[in-house]
Amino acid sequence: MHTVEIPENKDFGLRYVPENLAECTDEQYMVLCGLLYRYQSAQISYETLCVQAVHSFLDLLPSSKELLNDEAENKWGNMYQLGELVESFFTTNEEGQKVIVMDFGHNPIKRFRPLWRWYYGPADYNFNLTFGEYVDALRVFSQFSVTPSIDLLRTLAAILYRQKKPFCGLRRYLPGYDGDKRKKYNVHTVSFREKTFKYAPIGFLYGVYIAFGAFQKFISTSVIPWGGRELDLSILYKDDDNFAEAVPGRGMDSVLTSLADAADIENARKLSLWDVLMRLYDLKKQDMDRKLNEKKNEK
Repeated sequence: MHTVEIPENKDFGLRYVPENLAECTDEQYMVLCGLLYRYQSAQISYETLCVQAVHSFLDLLPSSKELLNDEAENKWGNMYQLGELVESFFTTNEEGQKVIVMDFGHNPIKRFRPLWRWYYGPADYNFNLTFGEYVDALRVFSQFSVTPSIDLLRTLAAILYRQKKPFCGLRRYLPGYDGDKRKKYNVHTVSFREKTFKYAPIGFLYGVYIAFGAFQKFISTSVIPWGGRELDLSILYKDDDNFAEAVPGRGMDSVLTSLADAADIENARKLSLWDVLMRLYDLKKQDMDRKLNEKKNEK
């Protein structure tokens, strides 16, 4: 967290600027994601993004005082200098383009109210996602990466964000409570929620997209503790054989059909995402061990 202090202005006090998305509050996160969307759609420059972001982070109010030319120049010089604090949110790729750093796994927007009702998002690290919910969200996420549109962002939000279950406070004391306060996922109700999310700001919609992208990065690069083991999920993304065609981001629909007969496809969609990922990991690890043993026997 960056600390900002202006000694000449006692009313300013100490204020803080987050160094990355993981340090943002939900409001700061949505502000930055809204600016990021405008930057990536060529509506604003990178410098404008940084200045407007730090202006919001520091909660600076517009002044009605008329400034002289030198004062105005000094003011905006200071703002552009403060805007450099936002540099830590980005890295530069090989083409020289600024890319947002997505090193987080929590859900920055736990809930959101586009109109008068609250809609609740996934748990941190998507622990409460079903496999069917994930497959549908991944399909929309991938489509947006190729052909961006706000309609796709609304669809992604409508898949992942739902209203709270009735009597949720009582349900948690009942046997078999799964810990998910959201209503069960139903693909047939997504279109209804899409209409509601027409009233959501772009900062929320694009924030949902960025959070899902951060999760994709997490499961493809991280070593995670699970059941007393440390699992390197990146092995699911290795291109050494056809198995890679059925891993996250490639062909989850084919994984879905391989988990169940056509008549039981709906039950397969209701499986926990993380249970499926662990099953895929075990299958991949067994396949890698088998090939290693075959090579040893050939010698």
